[in-house]
Amino acid sequence: MSPSVRIIKRIIELGPSGCFQRLRHRIKKHYYHSSIKHKALTHVAHTGWSSLQKLLGAASATHSARQLFMNKTWQEITAHPLFKKHQPELYNSTEQLLAAAQRIVNNEFIIFGCAIELPANNIPWQNDVTIPVRQEQGLTITENYLTEELATTFYAAITIPKTTAQQPNEYASDIKVPWELSRLQHLFVMSKAYNYCLATKDYTTATVYAAWVKNHLADWVTHNPYLLGVNWVCPMDVAIRASNIAWTLHFFAHETTMDELWWQTMLCSLYDHARYLEENWELSDKPNNHYLADLLGYLYLCLVFQQVPYFEQQFRWVLKKIKQQLEQQLLPDGTSYEGSTAYHRLDTEIVLHAALIASANNMPEAPFIQKKLSTMLQFLEHCTSDSGSLITIGDNDSGKIITGIVTSPCKNKTLQSYNNFGLTLVKSPAWHLSFRHAAFSQRQPSGHFHQDSLALTLTNNGIPLLIDPGSYSYTSNPGMRNKLRSWQSHSTFTCTKNIDGLATQDLFQLNRHKEPVRPIITRQENELITLQAFHHEDACKTKKFVRNIRITPITVTLEDSILATAKHVEPCPCSWQFMLHPLITAQQLNDQSWLLCYKNIPVCSLSSSLPLSVAPSFYASEYGILTNTTTLQCTFAITPKQRMYTTFTSY
Repeated sequence: MSPSVRIIKRIIELGPSGCFQRLRHRIKKHYYHSSIKHKALTHVAHTGWSSLQKLLGAASATHSARQLFMNKTWQEITAHPLFKKHQPELYNSTEQLLAAAQRIVNNEFIIFGCAIELPANNIPWQNDVTIPVRQEQGLTITENYLTEELATTFYAAITIPKTTAQQPNEYASDIKVPWELSRLQHLFVMSKAYNYCLATKDYTTATVYAAWVKNHLADWVTHNPYLLGVNWVCPMDVAIRASNIAWTLHFFAHETTMDELWWQTMLCSLYDHARYLEENWELSDKPNNHYLADLLGYLYLCLVFQQVPYFEQQFRWVLKKIKQQLEQQLLPDGTSYEGSTAYHRLDTEIVLHAALIASANNMPEAPFIQKKLSTMLQFLEHCTSDSGSLITIGDNDSGKIITGIVTSPCKNKTLQSYNNFGLTLVKSPAWHLSFRHAAFSQRQPSGHFHQDSLALTLTNNGIPLLIDPGSYSYTSNPGMRNKLRSWQSHSTFTCTKNIDGLATQDLFQLNRHKEPVRPIITRQENELITLQAFHHEDACKTKKFVRNIRITPITVTLEDSILATAKHVEPCPCSWQFMLHPLITAQQLNDQSWLLCYKNIPVCSLSSSLPLSVAPSFYASEYGILTNTTTLQCTFAITPKQRMYTTFTSY
């Protein structure tokens, strides 16, 4: 689609009112940039303590800055059973927590799969600090536009350039790396470890942790002047950082080694984060997780400054906005409308925090948010395998707000369809299966969807067999970003005409036509489960691609076919893929039979009427980590009368 056609289509989609709102928003932002840019470049845009004192009023004269973080809400959140239940194991294991804190004190970090060591002071906050590790891994660095010079650049003038990396051994600097480091989520680890040391009266170690946190935060504020540099470009990251700083200041509110001047500096920085968010909301007619994160960060900032009448009013306003966004961004079945289980998990963490804050303050929005949270958690439980890992559907950038969240797998046998999301989940003693079926409306953002209609993931007795590829990168390698979200990287089939490589599409758009929500056909008779769904694509308007799945206690059988919607349809050349987990190897027994082995131990057999062969492919368990794997694939011309069968049999 050409840029001009895309613009015309967007104007029609927005309509007169939507276009007016977009224009108004842009004019307002342009005016703000014009009025603040010179102040930012001359380092006078930030808030000083004397100015903030006037805002805080009489309370600032009689109270220390640290007392703003002694609000009972913080204790109620940390003590809440839901907050504890859904924290990752790291925060509930003393041994793991203290080991992680020690690594951080030694300035050792893991960012998108890269173990790096940073200096204690003058940290290169603007850089992609993973590049030396990428080079050691044998990657060719095609571009590196992230330099310390960006620290003096007005944030609105910083753009993310289109990079040329296409091959798996190529890498361009990734702006998500400095953003990830500057989210400061490692401070929650330090805070919990500090709290443990106080509880066990290990005051020596607690003092070491406090000194490190004090120095680390001071270094960030010094080298990231307000509105200058890459770490003020993305409002979502500003909001996440604000939330983590606020939590850190709460945990260290009674630490005597942190002087009042330091506290005043931190409080002024948080106030600047609030000012920034008020002028940089990530608004859209199709808002996504970014705007939700903006709102949560602002909610935490309103909590910090709640004694100020303006922020007390804004506290109520932002909770209403969160409620409105949940009404828009959550589908009727309680799932995220972004088409991704990982982004649904991120949204769930946002909603968890919003629910706990609203409940602790007896806000009228609390029951609504809690109800939404319950359905969101239920979806995650159904999507969690017996090993505790989340089934990946759509994009996955490994994002979190504070700690991330985990859910336990559903223990009971399950046949659950989320028709609005487009996913059916089956859990039996031997199998855990997800089946993707088409569902999409034009009110949904398409950026985190994949070309995955009729794809399945499959686990047998806790061992992953078929997987979704995940998302290795976004802007740092456009070629691999597009490959991993394409038809060729999912366990599905489609006409070869649909496989266009996605090279001409925006990295955060995916051309999708409207797919009405259709109840997936399901039948359950004794121990037999039957599923059926279909999809069609613009390149093959005369055909529907149909997949039937039959599940018994020991077998999963796929029946694939095409349904002609016009007379005299020629045989359709189709491409099939079965994406195998990296630890699964496929040994061919004969023309139609394969043995699937996990660490060289047979776990499942596969028989198929398709002429399958092994081909190399790629898998990303997390953002930034690319692993070699294999796929069983073939291209075969099928007629409407043919049925192609593939059966997995448990050993």
